[in-house]
Amino acid sequence: MIFTAGSVDFYVKRASRTHKKLAAYIAIYTDIPVLIFNYPLAPENPYPAALNCSEEVYLYLVNAGIENIIVGGDSAGGGLAVSLALILKDKKIPLPKGIFALSPFLDLSLSGDTMKTHANKNIELSVWEGMWHVFQAWAGAIPEADKALNEINQFIMTIIRSGG
Repeated sequence: MIFTAGSVDFYVKRASRTHKKLAAYIAIYTDIPVLIFNYPLAPENPYPAALNCSEEVYLYLVNAGIENIIVGGDSAGGGLAVSLALILKDKKIPLPKGIFALSPFLDLSLSGDTMKTHANKNIELSVWEGMWHVFQAWAGAIPEADKALNEINQFIMTIIRSGG
């Protein structure tokens, strides 16, 4: 499995270090090896650098004989996983067995209909200093985090069992 970690500030700050624990739990719960890698970040590496790097990693695994590759990620990494699948499809390269995207950042133009239809909606979030995704920060320590990880892993296993 290739895990494209979401980057803090959407493709600008490295987040693979913060996502190692999440990737490890996904590997443990699914019994699938997980590769997490550092893709090039903006603004030093503008589009399509991160996407090209993701494609190179995927092709490296394919050419190494790795089969049944799943690609996934969260936030910006989720968007990158979906974009990778679209590029592979356009180039007629064999597609991953499955894709998962956790809260993916997909509309980089911020022009989708929901930008207008949800513009006046109030969203309330509980935020505290140093907060990040509960399932990453508290995996193995609190039931809610374990429940979130279990749901993610059940989803991944559904993809595997259904054949993508």
